[in-house]
This record gives sequence, C-alpha cells and structure tokens, in this order.
Amino acid sequence: MRNGAFVRGALACAFLFIAAPDASACGGCFHNPAVDSVVTGHRMAFAVSADRTVLWDQIKYSGDPGDFGWVLPVEPGAVLELSTDAFFEALETATSTQIAPPQLVCAQSSGSGVGCGSSDSAASGQTVGDFAHGGPQVTVLHQGSLGPFDTATLRSDDSGALRTWLSSHGYAIQQDVDPIIDAYVDEKMDFIALRLNGTAPMQPVRVVTPNGHAVLPLRMVMAGTGSSVDVVLYAIGETRLGLADLTEVELDLSKLTFDFAANTTNYETLREDTLSQHLGASFLTTFATKNPFDRNVTRTLTTSGGRPSQQLGQLYFDQGFENEAVQEGACSLSLVGLTGDTLVDETAATAFTCGDLSDISAAMIGMHPSRVWMSRMEMTLPRDVLGMDCRVNDDPAQKEVSNDLTAVHGKNAPCAQPIFASHVARGNGTSPALAFGWAMAGMALVTLVRRGRRRR
Repeated sequence: MRNGAFVRGALACAFLFIAAPDASACGGCFHNPAVDSVVTGHRMAFAVSADRTVLWDQIKYSGDPGDFGWVLPVEPGAVLELSTDAFFEALETATSTQIAPPQLVCAQSSGSGVGCGSSDSAASGQTVGDFAHGGPQVTVLHQGSLGPFDTATLRSDDSGALRTWLSSHGYAIQQDVDPIIDAYVDEKMDFIALRLNGTAPMQPVRVVTPNGHAVLPLRMVMAGTGSSVDVVLYAIGETRLGLADLTEVELDLSKLTFDFAANTTNYETLREDTLSQHLGASFLTTFATKNPFDRNVTRTLTTSGGRPSQQLGQLYFDQGFENEAVQEGACSLSLVGLTGDTLVDETAATAFTCGDLSDISAAMIGMHPSRVWMSRMEMTLPRDVLGMDCRVNDDPAQKEVSNDLTAVHGKNAPCAQPIFASHVARGNGTSPALAFGWAMAGMALVTLVRRGRRRR
C-alpha cells in the first residue's frame, strides 16, 4: 500500500487521529470550502450476513477534524454504535503486503561449497505500504450523543429542505454533491449527521443495518475527494467477497523485482499500473483467508507497542488494551468458538467480546464462524468512477490469497556471481518448502556440473 491513508444502508465511519495534521473521519465530508483539505483515502471493513450488514469506514484527509461535518446515507432502521481504533490497526498489520527477496545461491571463490545471499534481508522482507430541530419537511428521527459526537438521524422527501437543514447546522455542501443527495433522497434513504461535541478525541463508530443491501455507496464517497481516492476494503462474509461493478485485476508477479542495494521493490509501481486498468474501475485482492480471526499466521504480528501475536483476533484484543492503557483481560477466551459451525446470534456473539472490544462480535452475528472468509481489496478510483454505487457479491475465485510474496528477480545482488535465483513467488501459491526444494535442486545441479568438470 501507499504510505499515507460500504454499503447502501450501512455507511459507517472510523473517526481517528492518525498523525497531525492528518486525521480520519468518514462518509461524505462536508467541510467549509475555504478550508484547504481533501479526502485522499478510505479504509473500510464490511461484514455481510443474510440478516444484516455492518460497515466501518475510515477516511484519510488533511485538516482539522473540527472543520468537518460527516453525513452518512443509511437505510431506515440503521443503528450507530461505538467501535475502537484497534480494529483497523489490527487489520492493517495482519493483511499488509510484504515482499521477500529471491533466494540466491552464490558462487564461492574457493572450495566446492555453495552459499546463500543476504539472509537478513530475506528474513525481514519489505512492508508495502496507516443539533437543533429539523425545519419543515425534515424529520429528526433521533437526536443525541454517542461518545464524543452529537448525532442526528434525518429523513426527508425534499432534498432541498434536507440541504437547507444541513447548511443551517454547519454542513457545507459543494455544488457537485447536490445531485448525489437528490438521488439518495429519491431512494428513500435516511441520513445520519455527526459533529464533534467538544475536545475529546475522535472514536470509531460502526453502522449496523438489519437486512441491509450489500452495496458500496461510492457516490457519497465523492464528497470531499480530489481527482482520485485510494480505498482499502476488508470484506467479511461466509464466502470470499468481490465487487460486481468493478473489474478484478491481478498483479503480474513474474515482474516483481527486489533491489538488494536499496532494500526496495517495484511492487508499488506494478500495483499502480494494474489498478489503472479499465480506466481505474478496478480492484485488486491482496489478501484472502478463511477463519481470519483465530487462524495462526506465518508472520509474527505485533501491536504498535511491539507485543507479538500469531493470530489476528489476539492482536486486536492486545492492541485495544494497549490503546486504552489498561490491564489486559482474559481475551484469549473470547477467541474460543471462532471455528465452530453454529450460527451466531446476538446473545452468542457476546462470547467474542472482551471489555469494550466488540468489533469481532459485531462482525460474527448472523454467520457460521467456521465458514467465515475475510479478504482485502484495494482500489485507486478516479473521481468519475465515483458516480455509481457498487454491489458486493461472491467472488468467482473462491481461493485464498497470500500477502507474503517473494520477488522473482533481484538486482544489485550481494554476491558477485549469482548462479541460481529462485523464480518462485509465494503469492502464486507455491509453499516456502517447495521453494526451498527448488533451491536444493539447483545446488545439487551445480555440484554435479563441477564434479563433471574435474573428471575431465
């Protein structure tokens, strides 16, 4: 991923401070046009079951969060809940792409032994890629506070009246967003409006929609964006999910190159070129796995404070308690049952909650844990692509995708005469053991050739 930083009826946000002056918010950002700020990226998590949808959305922008208002189009019946920063932090750590260099076998100046190049680089890899009352024709369905936010849920059959209400309450609406609001009003959507009610830090929230449609509301994402916007979507469901109205593309891993001298790769260039296909209306699945929360992973996951874990679920709990600076509870018990085949209802889901950390519980309701998939999809969407919403559907490729890749080519190798380099990329489905087998075969071939030369 590049450094820096949905669903019709379930548009939620994760409001986070990332690093000054950057901050995160969500939904359609309606800020004062005099404010020099722009949305540059979204990170979203989306859980889809037969009976409900849950969506978390984190927006990356520059500027003061106090200058922004957030407006979320939701289906009637949607409920706003508090979330935690730890959820996105754990997802990013566990699913980000890492590139290892090709395994080199180098010629030696003496003896018949064969050595391997730069074991330290291979081990470390490279990480790619952190109110008042409504006026006429506007009904305020709910008004109150949630954590650090003042919230209002609005309904109107008159888009003009809705815009007047929003404007009178400090939500600056740009002219090119007017047709988007018109469309959502025509589709009988409600709107949740949020503003900070003081100086307390932002806190993530999620929107839960009973019987919500699995649709990514890209039209509303247009509010506050520039010429393009980066999107990372974590999709959770009982199958591997995809995006029906965008084209899935794949990286040509045969071109993946590792520069030993600079400790860099060309992955980002390959990624950008791939996502530019189909005029930018594309998405790339960089990670997909079954049983994502309690499955052991090959890499060691660490919290921001350096605490190690081998499971995404445990990392989430560890990060949550680390963020809150409180003593950890017995969160390992909250991972028990995440391989079960019993349908999870709201009562059973409480078993997956530890303290205030309830995001796994929210994701599991309505699902059979043993059948759950999670995938990471990445997009760089031009502004004109944001003129449509996008259906979330079952991905035709129901297969796992590794985020641990091995470069096929190397340059500026640490040995003068590399005589064998593994052309196996783990992202194409080859195991490290098989890659090692190929390396050993190459070493044996080198030994046989040398023996043959000595006999002559």
